[in-house]
Parts: sequence; structure tokens; C-alpha cells
Amino acid sequence: MDRNTIFTLDERDHRRGARVHLLRAMRDRRTRLRLMLLWLVATLVVSGIALILGTPWSELAGDLPWIALVAAATILGFAFGLPLLLAPLLVRQRFRREPLLREPVIAHWDEAAYRARQGGVESRVAWGTYVAWQESPDLFVLFLSDYNFQLLPKRALDAAQVDDLRMLLATR
Repeated sequence: MDRNTIFTLDERDHRRGARVHLLRAMRDRRTRLRLMLLWLVATLVVSGIALILGTPWSELAGDLPWIALVAAATILGFAFGLPLLLAPLLVRQRFRREPLLREPVIAHWDEAAYRARQGGVESRVAWGTYVAWQESPDLFVLFLSDYNFQLLPKRALDAAQVDDLRMLLATR
């Protein structure tokens, strides 16, 4: 089995990778707990300010569901909507400013690690180092942390390589 491939990542790959990363964050339990805590604190702070400014409790109690809804929409908009809207712009700027991103990637994997060389930069990451991986219709996204990931486009792989990579990732 040939475990080597050469590919060049394009803006679309990076946009798709950012989308997969964001969707993974949405499903992450810790992220949801943090956002719920932020929502609770925001609702309490706005309600407390309204009470301090003299809004009677009977009136505030009627407005509390609306306050909670606006707080939730604002938090979700900033946490997920804004990154989803800004990701294409950030990727475009990165591609314009970082010529290394347009260099071909020479990738190799074996039972122990995934290796990639792009320009003068080489990385070797043991499978156990990845905290997670996600497969989309177009990419394998290998997460080194909650914030850092590597992309491997499926267009650079044949069917046997895709199956081999799935098997290696599933066993790690």
C-alpha cells in the first residue's frame, strides 16, 4: 500500500476545515457548558442592572424570558455566527499573506505517525498526539488541540488510502 501523497491546499480546503472545526466546537460538551454559564451570567447581570435602575420585579419577571432569549441569541451569534461569517475572509487574507500555504505538501503516514513537509517546514506527529479527528466529504481534519488542526484533502487520496487512513485513525 502506498502511504504517500502530494497535494496543494487551496482556500476552499481551509474554509472547509474551519467549518469542520467550528462544527466540532459546537458539539463539544465543554464549549456548551461554558456558553450556558455565560448565558446564565449575562441574564443575571442584565436583570440585576434593570433592578438597580428601578424596574419593578413584577415587570422584570414578565420580561425575563425575553432577556434570556436575547442573551442566548447574542452569545450564539458571537460564538458561532461571527466565526462562520468571518472564516472565508480570514482564510483569503492568510492565503494572500502567507506564501507557504500555497506550497505543495508531501505527506506520508505509517503505523506510528503522520508526516508532512511543506516548503522548508516538516512535521512528524505520532497518532497518539492527535486529540481527535473528523472526516468530512472532502477532508480529513486531524486535531492537535482544540485550536490547531491539520488538513488532508481526500482528492489527493485513492479509495485504498482513504480506507487505510480511516483504519489507522479509528485504532488510535
